Amino acid sequence: MAYPNQWGNQNWGQSNWGYQGQNRDYGNRRQPKKHSGAKLTVMQKGKHKGQQCIVAWNYSRQRGLISVIAAPYKGTKEVKSKTGRKWQNWMVTIRNKRTMQETITSGLFDPASRKLIVNDLGMVMNPGAPNGGYFGKFTR
Repeated sequence: MAYPNQWGNQNWGQSNWGYQGQNRDYGNRRQPKKHSGAKLTVMQKGKHKGQQCIVAWNYSRQRGLISVIAAPYKGTKEVKSKTGRKWQNWMVTIRNKRTMQETITSGLFDPASRKLIVNDLGMVMNPGAPNGGYFGKFTR
């Protein structure tokens, strides 16, 4: 079957029209999805009203969504380490949304850097990190 000259010899199935090696969103560079966040806030209710707490979350394919609330408790004391850094022992409540399991453990809060380390999970909360804080794996 012959085609008129206006159609020419075009490979319609192999055309690159509209796509020059860019992302399929045609040049709009989206920011990647966030997988964690942490925020240092002040408690508004309860008997610990006015004290600091950290609210954090992390999403991974393996664990699902984990939400965490960390706060000092009535037995919290400031301890000085051998290196001279000051640490506070905080209570950490961990909720796994996939399994609906809630765990309570302790973590070490460094008031100077405002980071909280949860050794049981091997994770750190850093509310001062750019783009909304960080709650993820702890590496040195």
